[in-house]
Amino acid sequence: MKISEICIKRPVLSIVVNLILILVGLVAFMRLPINEYPKFERPTLSLETEFHGAGPEIIENTVTKVLEEELAKIEGLDFITSTSLRGKSNVYLHFNLDRSLDAAATDVLFKVARIRSLLPTDVRDPVMIKSDANASPVLYLALNSSSRTETDLADYARRYLENPLGNINGVSKVEILGGGQFVMRIWLDPQKLAAHSLNALDVYNEIRKQNIERPGGSIVGGERQFNVSTTARIRSPEEFNQLIVGNKNGKFVRLEDVGHAIVGTQDETTSFIFNGKKAVALIIYKKSEGSPIAVADLIKKDLPKIQERLPNDMTIKVAYDSTTFIEIAIKEVYETIIIAIALVLLVVFGFIGSLRASFIPMVTIPISLIGTCILIYLWGFSINILTLLAMVLAVGLVVDDAIVVLENIYRYIEEGLSPMKAALKGSKEIGFAVIAMTITLAAVYAPLSLAQGVTGQLFREFALTLAGAVILSGFVALTLSPMMCARLLKPHHEDQGLIKLPILKKSMDWIAKSLKTLDEEYSKLLKFSLNHRLIVVLVGVAFTGMSWGLMTKFLPSKFVPEEDRGIIRGKGDATKGLTIEALDRYVLQLDTIMDNNPAIENRLLMVKMPEVTVISSLKPWAERKKSSHEVLKEINPELKKVVGLGITLSNQRSFGGGGKEEGSMTFVLQSMKPMDEIIATSRKLLQGFADQQEEIDLRFYLPVNMQDFNVNVNRDVSAYVGISAEDIATTMEIFTKGKKVGNYMPQGDTKEYDIIVGVEKEFRRSPSDLSDVYMRVLKKNEEKTVPISQLINVEEKLAPTQIEHYNRMRNIVFVGDINSKMSLSKAVTKVQDIAKKTVSKDYIIEFTGETRKFLQESGNMLFVFGLAILFIYLVLAAQFESFIDPLIILFSVPLSLAGAVITLLLIKDGSMNIFSQIGMVTLIGLITKHGILIVDFANALQEQGKTALESVTEACRLRLRPILMTTGAMVFGAIPLALATGAGAEIRSNVGWVIVGGMSFGTLFTLFVVPAVYTYLSRKRAIHPDLQSI
Repeated sequence: MKISEICIKRPVLSIVVNLILILVGLVAFMRLPINEYPKFERPTLSLETEFHGAGPEIIENTVTKVLEEELAKIEGLDFITSTSLRGKSNVYLHFNLDRSLDAAATDVLFKVARIRSLLPTDVRDPVMIKSDANASPVLYLALNSSSRTETDLADYARRYLENPLGNINGVSKVEILGGGQFVMRIWLDPQKLAAHSLNALDVYNEIRKQNIERPGGSIVGGERQFNVSTTARIRSPEEFNQLIVGNKNGKFVRLEDVGHAIVGTQDETTSFIFNGKKAVALIIYKKSEGSPIAVADLIKKDLPKIQERLPNDMTIKVAYDSTTFIEIAIKEVYETIIIAIALVLLVVFGFIGSLRASFIPMVTIPISLIGTCILIYLWGFSINILTLLAMVLAVGLVVDDAIVVLENIYRYIEEGLSPMKAALKGSKEIGFAVIAMTITLAAVYAPLSLAQGVTGQLFREFALTLAGAVILSGFVALTLSPMMCARLLKPHHEDQGLIKLPILKKSMDWIAKSLKTLDEEYSKLLKFSLNHRLIVVLVGVAFTGMSWGLMTKFLPSKFVPEEDRGIIRGKGDATKGLTIEALDRYVLQLDTIMDNNPAIENRLLMVKMPEVTVISSLKPWAERKKSSHEVLKEINPELKKVVGLGITLSNQRSFGGGGKEEGSMTFVLQSMKPMDEIIATSRKLLQGFADQQEEIDLRFYLPVNMQDFNVNVNRDVSAYVGISAEDIATTMEIFTKGKKVGNYMPQGDTKEYDIIVGVEKEFRRSPSDLSDVYMRVLKKNEEKTVPISQLINVEEKLAPTQIEHYNRMRNIVFVGDINSKMSLSKAVTKVQDIAKKTVSKDYIIEFTGETRKFLQESGNMLFVFGLAILFIYLVLAAQFESFIDPLIILFSVPLSLAGAVITLLLIKDGSMNIFSQIGMVTLIGLITKHGILIVDFANALQEQGKTALESVTEACRLRLRPILMTTGAMVFGAIPLALATGAGAEIRSNVGWVIVGGMSFGTLFTLFVVPAVYTYLSRKRAIHPDLQSI
């Protein structure tokens, strides 16, 4: 190769070029962001619309459905979900991965503006958020105090902490949970109102009219202009109590005559308990494009400064950090890289037996890995688990080319050539094979980087990182390695060095003897196998067929392996009708159960009526003996004993949405039928799984119904007395829940609080209390009062506390934990079969969460496998100028993949998942390198006049050691992955075992099956007569 010749003759140039790679690579590495995975989040937008006082069914019909109907027409929308709550509608728009979030946001704003007039007038404008409102938070901060109430803490957080934290780079929003908000409560006494011939609406209107602050325009005097404003703000409870709200017989009626004003809190529906104590939570969400580690680091860096500014009786600390797992997992991968480098060094030294010679391929590792950081930076990637995983695999890969170059040059030195001449001859002879192997391996990852969906988003960085490392290793092998060989290598008998140490010399002599014996025995076995080549080929085919049969029957398929992320979590709904105080007592029972488990470190329990969320952080992996799976088996039966709550905890999923959908399999049952019928059908479907508990532990989440009272206005009576339906509705709202009438700002304060007019609980315990509520009417110029109970009819009914939609249809969410030995695809088939037998065609089963991703990505992986093999075939065909030689080389691919399948069947919790499949795609390129070495050398020998049998026999004998050395480097480099423990071990071990098993079996078959196939398919190369003279 010309480039190798130049570098051998100009060593300084070779050194400088590679030093520049290292220098620029180090600078790039220091500038790379850190994430858990590449950015693959589905573009998601959330719309929050408030409709104060409206129930879930009204919200659904007047807000949610109106928004869904118009937003469903937006281009690139994958699916749409929504939740209609009391007073609020949340609509979540999930777009295809290739949809621009900014473009989607523009379309959403346009659609909302078009339909704003179709929404009720009292509805606030929808607020759009560029993230999933259901996305998992990055951090939970707990604000505690030894002397203040939770309301005081919440008020302080909103005043002094919410905005500073929300302004931190990458933060999407800060949610404050627990404590409620201060409000000015105007408590009315219905009986006193009646005694003064007043009603609640009179008081409401007077407060609204007398508590004002309005701009009055401006006054121009000469050359100056003065702004004028009219202010009549009420700033204290005392002022409210003295407010005139009526006039009876010429005497003023003040608020204190019919009720009283007091600073209180809103009806609290949330609470937060951290490690058994009530607190206020500040929940930090990141932006869709933000890095969780960067956001968490910035906030944790600011926490000491925030603590210094807090009053002495307040403390703030991190209650839950979602980035802990990410940081530990990445640290584990860094350690794996170091261990892999050490093991590869031992393999190389063991085969070569020379420290000088071993140093040459080992230099390739840091140059290739550090140089790859330049490409990662230029491509806009990040340091994450997948790019680091590519680095680990690259440790074994990048030495391959240098080993092949070294071995070929070293062979000529042993034959008597000088190191310089050996380097020139050896590098020229092996250059084509190195380029072929490098391009072939890089070609494997081209289709992986072109894949669509989550597979493409996730593994584009993995594929290009590994391909970049391989290409750089090929460059180093053709530039620096030949130069170093020419100047460092010596004949074996002159290169002693540290081998003079007795123990080392004895070990190396034993290795050398063993390798010589191996050469001899392999030659005998190869000769035997080629004499029975048909049997050898049939054995290879049978092994492949057997492994694929075992895979389809016994190897479970999943989207990702279930990880021990050190977090267990779940959601559940409270029994209908529970108050926040009663619910807190049940929640504390859950906390006590978890506190008694020694593996649990921190406990977060959050209430958003009627939903309860539990997040428990386990102790670090090294400090506990039990896995998260074992902890769940212990704790879930105890949690189910707590009455009033239906909580089942699960492992936090790698790519799950959290909460109710934390399960191995999730789906929804949809229909346009009434909710009662959907619930009844859901119970029937669940009953169909009664005898399947050992395989699929299925549960569902039914909407919680509360006993409501539906108030119907008697239009004839109300029209007769002259009272509008609007006035009746406003009076009812004041009586039942309180109605906001404006804002007030305390004297000397800058923060506004709501003013809410209402009736205390003692006057509204049952519908019969409505007899004490009167409305004032004017008949024949005479004011009279009429009981509101005469103007309305009250009906009791059960109404849901929230209504969920999936693709605009009401649904019930099902979550199942499937047996670890059961394939997810089989579980999906079983669900579909049982559903056909138990539910009518009016219902639809839609798989969600990781199950949906699994079904979508299965086709992508088949596409990737097919395209990878096609790419390699075409590249090899171009390089070998033959359509037959690539077939010989690729014959080892199914054998290697079969070996990987057998390995997955033998290890604990082995499965066919997206990570093991990526390992298999990697295998395609790795195993073809062996075939390239054999076929390339055998073809050269055929051109010298030898037969195919003689050529392939000689090629296998001469290429045995580099093949074994590269296999050893790859296998030993992957062993740290296979034996991984701690954070992220499940993912790393799946990839590691695929490489270890696939390379071991694949190499064994390559050394015997490929030569046999070569003798069948190889053809002598004839040069066209017209080209012979050229």
